[in-house]
Amino acid sequence: MNYSDFEDNLVRVNRGSGVLVPAMTDEFCYVFTARHNLSENENTITDRNGVELGMVTSDLCFPHQDRDAAVIVLKGVEPKPLLLDRQSLGRKQEITLGGFPLTRSTFVGEDATRFFDGEIKRADEYEFSIFCEEFPTQDDIMGVSGGGIFVDFDSEWILAGIEYSVEREVEENNTQLKVCRTLVFEQIIRDKALPLALPSFLRSFNLLISLAFNLNGTFFDEDKQKALSQLLQDYAKLNLALTQITPESLRTNFGLQLLIKNTPEFCISDRKLWVSWLEFMTLSLMIDGKQPADLTMDYVNDLHKKRRLLYSNSKEDWSKFIRNIGHTDMDGIEDGAIVIVSSDCQLPPTRATIDYSKVAVDIGLINSRPFDFTKASRATPSRILHLDGIHAQCINNKEDEYDCKDYQTTINKIKNEYLATISR
Repeated sequence: MNYSDFEDNLVRVNRGSGVLVPAMTDEFCYVFTARHNLSENENTITDRNGVELGMVTSDLCFPHQDRDAAVIVLKGVEPKPLLLDRQSLGRKQEITLGGFPLTRSTFVGEDATRFFDGEIKRADEYEFSIFCEEFPTQDDIMGVSGGGIFVDFDSEWILAGIEYSVEREVEENNTQLKVCRTLVFEQIIRDKALPLALPSFLRSFNLLISLAFNLNGTFFDEDKQKALSQLLQDYAKLNLALTQITPESLRTNFGLQLLIKNTPEFCISDRKLWVSWLEFMTLSLMIDGKQPADLTMDYVNDLHKKRRLLYSNSKEDWSKFIRNIGHTDMDGIEDGAIVIVSSDCQLPPTRATIDYSKVAVDIGLINSRPFDFTKASRATPSRILHLDGIHAQCINNKEDEYDCKDYQTTINKIKNEYLATISR
């Protein structure tokens, strides 16, 4: 298995292990670790290459009152984004534990870390226990305490908890490892009124603009692709400059209504979701003829009724999960509204638009029954669009029609194309 996606988040905490976790601030990040790894005075945080990341005094270390868990505030380090699973995992879930055995204390790089695969045996609200397939000995596991428990969801690694204890049960030959869920560490953060353990880009859409409108897919003229992408990014920057709306404010306002049914809850922090929201708001302002000052929460709430954006972290073609849209919470949506779907696909789908009234026939659903949008609302959407698909339809597939010589002329052309496609 490929552990490189989270290996850089693993750190040594004194003689134990820990995990770097982003915080919603530019000033510091967090280290999640076991409470017993902390020293009374200073705590040394070292990466897997042996580089010291900081000497942290006890006033920036926050142990849990009752559990073997602690949060360390580490200044001057910006870790890789890391999604957290708070409570959804249960028995039989496959996991990977990563940390730094004391037997490898003199090693650096890939040789310094060790990984153990296993599965969850018991689980409650705040903790779970795991059994590792390799049956690690006490020598194998010493130093790994405080290491991260990761779960692979569709090739994306999610942090589920922090290992803190080894316990051998009398009637069993293998080693049981005890884990605090990430929920415990978030509880510490809330109690200390610290910034949330969420990616920093949730603070501002400006941090996501460079990732928007990449126009992936077929484009014969790469220079034109870059020019159109840059033009749309500039337009987004201009129109989002005055707004007080942030990804976090939308996350708080709409919650799980942003996600398609059966999308894991932790995906509410997916970067692709919020890049899609940036694109969605930018295009909505454009086709609605709005000004930057019009981008208020009232306007966004109105969009949520007539033109709703929904997200799935699926990397498959959207026909594979589109049935889930029919069981998604559609409370508050207007009759005839448009549903715009975003997913974690690498390339735009071949088909960008599906007429709701024909959708059962189009994709051959079992029994050809229509979607059950009425479970949450009596209103019925008119069409379902895929955001990346309409980008390709409006821009990629019509690249010959864009000369990119005049800013306003090009913007007007883009507006007309999206308006004709969305028209709601």
